[in-house]
Amino acid sequence: MRAVERLGDGAVNEPHRIDHWDALGRSVRFAWKHKVLWILGFFASVSGQNLLSWVQEEEPPFLHGRLFPRLEVVAAVVAVLVLVWIGLVVLNTIARAGLIASSAEADRGGSPAFERAIGTGIRAFLGMFALLIVGAVLGVAGTLVCAVPVVLPLAAGAPGIVIAVLIGAILFLPYLAFVFALTFTITFAERALVVDRMSILDSLAAGWRLARARYLTALVAWLVALLAGIVYGVGLVLALVVLAVPLVFVWFANKALALILGIPLLVIVVFPATGAYGTFIYAFWTLQYLRLRGPEAAADGARGGAGPAAPPGGAETPSGPREDLLAGSI
Repeated sequence: MRAVERLGDGAVNEPHRIDHWDALGRSVRFAWKHKVLWILGFFASVSGQNLLSWVQEEEPPFLHGRLFPRLEVVAAVVAVLVLVWIGLVVLNTIARAGLIASSAEADRGGSPAFERAIGTGIRAFLGMFALLIVGAVLGVAGTLVCAVPVVLPLAAGAPGIVIAVLIGAILFLPYLAFVFALTFTITFAERALVVDRMSILDSLAAGWRLARARYLTALVAWLVALLAGIVYGVGLVLALVVLAVPLVFVWFANKALALILGIPLLVIVVFPATGAYGTFIYAFWTLQYLRLRGPEAAADGARGGAGPAAPPGGAETPSGPREDLLAGSI
């Protein structure tokens, strides 16, 4: 693989000769070896958005069949849901930072530890949360900018529909490019903040420069990750179907027994599967960042950020060849 050029304002937009399949394999081996990190992978994959979606789609049990539920019951349930949502956001943010740090540490030849991952996640929490907010605000703003010109002509009735469709077709590709650019920027900025210990503004600038300079390579990486996600999703669905078939017969015989057997089986399958996939996908994008940003960018980030790019969690990493990700599986 050729040397990575410095990512200044004049960086050339061209795909890097990066072996995405090697990164895919290394990420799979990393996730398989460090199974303890599946806990972080689970919370990195599950955020407060999942809870909000459930509340919007499902009628809470305490409202079922009641036109006017007691106000204190509604307030109590809403308060609990808000607290759980906040807790999930906090855990998700800490877990994402911990997985990024751990996969970068393994790539340097170190041995990631769950405790160090948690410590790094806690220390990087404010920066990661700030990047989350910035990404959300920019995403909403960009969506509104593209959506308003499409929605406004609809007020004119039938003729406005044609205009709205035409404007939507024109804005579709620019909006899609904006979504990808924003996604890659925040993805790389998170790794610049955790791995290279840049400040929030420096990490955003580094993420944007990297996304702009290497968008073709990042897009190929996204397609590889998408393929891996499809394989994961299909495999999970098949596993759940295999488990569900016998439970259907149990359900007709004894509904209580079906629930007693089904819920633990669901947890046993979904939790490790989600955790393993979350660990894999964060390792994959961290490897992409490390390969794309190059040693020169890391040195520049260390000088411009908050100190040198030391190992996450303050741990010493040995020199020499990278860690054998298949050795010592637990």
